[in-house]
Amino acid sequence: MKVSILILTLNEQDNIKDCILSVAPLSDDILVLDSHSCDRTISIAKSQGAKVIEHKFSGWASHQNWALKNITFKYDWILYIDADERVTEELINEILNLESDVYNAFKIYRNNKFISGESLKYSMKCPGIVRLFSKHHIKYEREINPIAIVNGAVGILQSKLIHYNFSKGLNEWILKHIEYAKREAQEFNLNVSNENLHFLKKRTKKLKYFRFIFRIIYQLFFKMGILDGYAGYRYAILISFYEQLIEENMR
Repeated sequence: MKVSILILTLNEQDNIKDCILSVAPLSDDILVLDSHSCDRTISIAKSQGAKVIEHKFSGWASHQNWALKNITFKYDWILYIDADERVTEELINEILNLESDVYNAFKIYRNNKFISGESLKYSMKCPGIVRLFSKHHIKYEREINPIAIVNGAVGILQSKLIHYNFSKGLNEWILKHIEYAKREAQEFNLNVSNENLHFLKKRTKKLKYFRFIFRIIYQLFFKMGILDGYAGYRYAILISFYEQLIEENMR
């Protein structure tokens, strides 16, 4: 299989070089879709041989769908990754040896890393996400935590992406999730009737602090995040805080 690479960026000067280097053995068609970065992201990407296209970000699904419609990729198959992700040698070999006659897309699991580099094996254990796909058989929905809609069968790869989701530090993670929470609340408000929203908001206020504590317990014991040690405990606090932010932004 031959693939093109799509990397989405915004102010990723600390990540973009290592990201491109990780995918360079896989493809000779690396495209960076940048949302008008104000740091050195673009110059670094170009210095590593990537083609850069600039487009204003208006939401995840809109951005990804725009890329698939407007960017000219060399190959039909695309591997989409974020700048804070790395492709391993094992994943490269698996992709190069794929047979694509049966599937129109493949899910890939991620090895999520915490602030100090610890793996969040249990705390962030989630289903695989569609990252390798035929560009003619996919579209995205939802502007936050987008969902890939694939026309056809979806396979699962055995090798994982490495995800450094705290690569810019804790402060950046918090600021980013404050914005995510606003968008999550907006989508929730649009999809719930006024009558139901009033009931849910009233109930949410009553249970707000209980839910914060319950989510920590859920993360540590139901998802077994306690096995991730101190990193698992800290992540449980952070994800509970994020859910509180969503509730605070519900109108």
